[in-house]
Amino acid sequence: MFTPRLLAFVIVIVTTVTAQTQFDKSTCFQEGGKGCFFFPDGCDPLTNCNKAVSWKVVDGYLSMELTGVPAVTDGSLSYMAVGFSSDSSMGDEPVTDCTFSPQGNSVHLSYNQGKSNTRITDYAAQGNDLILMNANSNNGRVYCAFRQRITPTQNHNRVLSLDRTVYLLLAVGTASNQGLNMHDLTQGSARFPSITSKSVNLAQTSSYTASGTAPTSTGLTQEQKAKLFKAHGIMMILAWFIFVATAIMFARYFRGHWPDTKPMGLLLWFHFHRTLNVIAVILMIAAFVCVFVAESWKWEGPTVGGGDSNYEWASIHSMTGILAVCLAWVQPIAAIFRCSPGKPLRPIFNWLHRFIGISAWLLAATTITIAVIHFPGRWANTNAAYGLVIAYLVFIGLIIILQEMLTICEVVKKRQVSRVDVLEMQAAAKGPSSPTTPTTLSFTTNSKTKSVRLLLLALFMVIGGGIAIAMTVLLGIN
Repeated sequence: MFTPRLLAFVIVIVTTVTAQTQFDKSTCFQEGGKGCFFFPDGCDPLTNCNKAVSWKVVDGYLSMELTGVPAVTDGSLSYMAVGFSSDSSMGDEPVTDCTFSPQGNSVHLSYNQGKSNTRITDYAAQGNDLILMNANSNNGRVYCAFRQRITPTQNHNRVLSLDRTVYLLLAVGTASNQGLNMHDLTQGSARFPSITSKSVNLAQTSSYTASGTAPTSTGLTQEQKAKLFKAHGIMMILAWFIFVATAIMFARYFRGHWPDTKPMGLLLWFHFHRTLNVIAVILMIAAFVCVFVAESWKWEGPTVGGGDSNYEWASIHSMTGILAVCLAWVQPIAAIFRCSPGKPLRPIFNWLHRFIGISAWLLAATTITIAVIHFPGRWANTNAAYGLVIAYLVFIGLIIILQEMLTICEVVKKRQVSRVDVLEMQAAAKGPSSPTTPTTLSFTTNSKTKSVRLLLLALFMVIGGGIAIAMTVLLGIN
C-alpha cells in the first residue's frame, strides 16, 4: 500500500529525472496547455521577462514555474515568490516562495499579513503538499519549478485550497535565515512586484495571458505608500525617542533647577516639559494619519475573530502602537482638568500622570523595537538597525540609572542636613554655636548635583538623539 508520504517520494524521484531546468513556454496560451503570465506582456521568459509564471494541473497538484530577474546576483540569499490573492492588492494572502541560497535552494509556504511576510512552520504536511522540482540561478536570471497540492491534506488557516479564483502576485527580493525581506518599492523597477490584470482559477487551466500591473489598494502607488510608511516611522522615532524622552527627564529630574526664573509665571522645567510633549503629540498625529492613509484607513491590528493573525507581529505592533499614542493623547487632556497644587487630590493626579506617561513610553519603545526586529525590509541595513535600537535602550537606561542615583544621594544629603539642624538647635539651647558650615555644605552639594544632571541631559540629547536620528536615516534611505 502507498502511504501519502511514500507516494510523494515516488513523485519526487520520477519527476526529478525529467525536471525542466529552464522555463518551458512551448505550451503557453494553447488549448490543453498551461496558463502563463509574462511581465511585461509579450516578453520572452527565457531572455527578457522581468517575471514570468506558468501553471498546470497534474495529478491533484498545481505544477508551477517561476522565472525572472533576481533581486541580487552576488550569490547571497534571495527569493522569487508567488502570492495567491483574493483581490488586486498585496496583503493577507498565502505565498509560495523559492529561496536561492549557496547552501541549497528550497521552496516554502508563507503568508502576507499587512506588509510583513511570515513563514509557515507548523504545517506538518508541508513536505507532502509542496515539492521542489528544480531551482537554479544562471546568467542573471532565476528559475524555479515546484508542485503544490491543490487541496491541502491537513487543516491550517493559512494553507488554503488553490481551487479558487485568485490574482497572482509575483515578487523578488532578498532573504535571510528567518524569511523574506521586503521587496523593491520603486515603481517601474524590474524588481517591483507584478500582479495579473485579471483573476484566474488555477485549477481550471486554460489558454491565458495577462499584462502585469502594480498591486494597488488605495489609489496610491506602492512607492507613495512606502513613503508614507517611512514618514510614519521617522516621525514616531523622533516623537518618542527624542521629544517625549527628554520631556520626561525635565519633569523627573529638573524641578529644582532655575527656581528664580519663571517666564509667564511658570518654572522653566515646565515650559520644556510642555513644549516638547506638544511637539511630540503633533508628530504622533501626523504619523498616525500617514499610516492610516497608506492602509486605506483600515485597521491592521487584532480583531474579534481574527484567530492566529491577532498574534502576528504586525498585529502586535499595531496594538502596542495605538495604545501608546492614545495614552500620550490622554495626558494633555487630563492636564487641563487637574486640580490646583495644594488640593488633596493633586498627589493622585501626579502619580497617575507619571504612570500613564511612563507606560506610554515603554509601549512605544516596544513598538519601535518590534518594527526593527520583525520588519527587516523597512530598514536599509537590518543589522545596523538592531545595533542602534539596542544602543539607544541601553544608553537611556544608563542615563536614568545615574539620574536616580543622584536623586538617592540628594535624599540622603537632605536627611543628613536635617539631622545636623536638629543637633544645632539642641546645642543652641545650651550655648552659642554657628550653623554656617553645614548650610554652606548643603548648598555646595546641591549645586554639584545640578551640574551633573545637566551634563547627563546634554549627553542624552547628543548621543541618544544622534542614535535616534541615525535610525530615521536607515528608514529614509531604504
